[in-house]
Parts: sequence; structure tokens; C-alpha cells
Amino acid sequence: MKKLLSFPEAIDQASLDVLKSSKKNLIFGLEITNQGSKYLQAPKNQVFETPCSELSNTGLVVGLSTQNFNPTIVYGRVEFALLAFDQILTQASRWNYMFNKKSICNANFRVQIGRQWGNGPQHTANYHSIFAQSLGLEIFIPATPEEAFYQIKYMNKLNKPCVMLEHRYLSQISQKFNLKNKNYKVDTYKF
Repeated sequence: MKKLLSFPEAIDQASLDVLKSSKKNLIFGLEITNQGSKYLQAPKNQVFETPCSELSNTGLVVGLSTQNFNPTIVYGRVEFALLAFDQILTQASRWNYMFNKKSICNANFRVQIGRQWGNGPQHTANYHSIFAQSLGLEIFIPATPEEAFYQIKYMNKLNKPCVMLEHRYLSQISQKFNLKNKNYKVDTYKF
């Protein structure tokens, strides 16, 4: 059965499915539990509202991922993720290599990029190339709701750190697709 979902709805639906599939799946972020948020429907103790301290929050997520949890952190703007680049690019991306895959870091980083209504010039960057040039990270850049939906699910199955770059302008598109397509293949790219 096909369902019509917008880009943000597809991400929310996939994230809720992931959260419901295991108590080890967690999600963190600033303002993710605002009134009307889909994450209010998630199982208790799996969704965490974070303070404005991106480096600390990211350190928590990276640490949890090395202890058999599968956490995701959401950055509402890429500039907030810049504050956590040490944890993302120096720690998470190199973890599996540093410990010869005997200790796994499978943290997921969802980064919203691009300008939205009302943003000033300091909240309009993308930084694709920085992420793409970081060894040890799996990078996802969905262009459709269906891609976003299946990439979220795929990210949560990998035993490596993943970054999803979610462009804000894509929130304006919707797509009808099958939410239970077991044959859907997620394309991965080598940079």
C-alpha cells in the first residue's frame, strides 16, 4: 500500500519505526519534542530533548553508540553541528578504525542544511564537502521522501557512524510510495 508523505513526514515516520523496533534506538535533539512533534508518540525513554550544548550532546551520543546503543542526534541547523565537529570528525568517524572494529561506534547524525524562511545569512550553509571528505562516515543526502525514509532505516542497521544531510527546501515536496518495500535498495556512494 502506498502512502503520500512529505519529506519531513517520511523522516519522522522512519524514525518512529526505528525507535519502536528496539529500546536501544534513541533520538536526541533541541526542540524535537515541541508541541505537535511526532516524537511525542515514541516509546518513553527513547526521545531526549537536549540543551544548547552541541559538543556535549554529541559526546553523549558518541559514547552511547560505543556501549551497544544506536543513538541519533538531530541538528536543526548545520551551524550547530559545526560546534560538534571534533566529536563527529575526530572521534566517531575514526572509532571503528582506532579499535580495529572490536569496539563499534554507530552514532547517527541528522543535519538540516540550507536556508529556510526567516533564517539570516549565518544559517544558510551546506558544508557537503567537509562531510564527504571525512573518512569513516557513511553520508546520505536524500532527494525525495522515499529516499529519506529508507535511508533513515538503513542508517540504523549499519555498524558505522552515519550522517544524513537533510535540505530544508525538500520539506516542500511530497511523494506517494510503499512504506513496506522489502526490495528497496539504498544506494551508497564512495567519495
